[in-house]
Amino acid sequence: MKKIIVILLYLLTLQLYSQVKPIEALLHDNYSKNANTYYKDTNGRLANCVGTWEYNNGNDYFKITFSVVKDLANESYNVYADRLKVKFIYKKNGIVKYDNYGNLYPIGSYVNTKPSDITSVFVLPSRISFLYSEPSATNCYRRRVGDLDIQYVAGNPAKLTWKRTTNERYFQNGPCDDGSQTDDVPFIIPADMILTKVN
Repeated sequence: MKKIIVILLYLLTLQLYSQVKPIEALLHDNYSKNANTYYKDTNGRLANCVGTWEYNNGNDYFKITFSVVKDLANESYNVYADRLKVKFIYKKNGIVKYDNYGNLYPIGSYVNTKPSDITSVFVLPSRISFLYSEPSATNCYRRRVGDLDIQYVAGNPAKLTWKRTTNERYFQNGPCDDGSQTDDVPFIIPADMILTKVN
């Protein structure tokens, strides 16, 4: 009886993920034609970025930690993909503006601790592309969205080039469910940076 249960569990697992494909294929694949697929970082492109990176030009200080997670990419077709998720802190002239590492700040402080919407979307041969939005300063969502490309540069220490653009075509419109207006403040994290790996 135990053997039958183990075999059934094994077959069920195979059925859930009928195929594993490299994450790069997600750029061209259609979910409906690739149901029950797991897009895995088989080539280690996401793994290169895992860890903590810093940028500091004297005015702007930015620290970001990337981790790889298995994420549900499409529920209807049971498609999963490895993605990079982030935690970061941003300071302008020594004043903390964003910090979603989970640090605690006194009530009434102006540090934004909300999560961001920086999540990897596509992996290309030379770069990783992200959807980008900074945390909202209000209880409503941020109207401004963008695209972010990072590129891993091997070395000692390793570097990441960071290039962000604001996507004017995809601004989110309309008030939030509670009737409040969307956050329309421009992005404040620098658009172009070279980050250095610190661990």
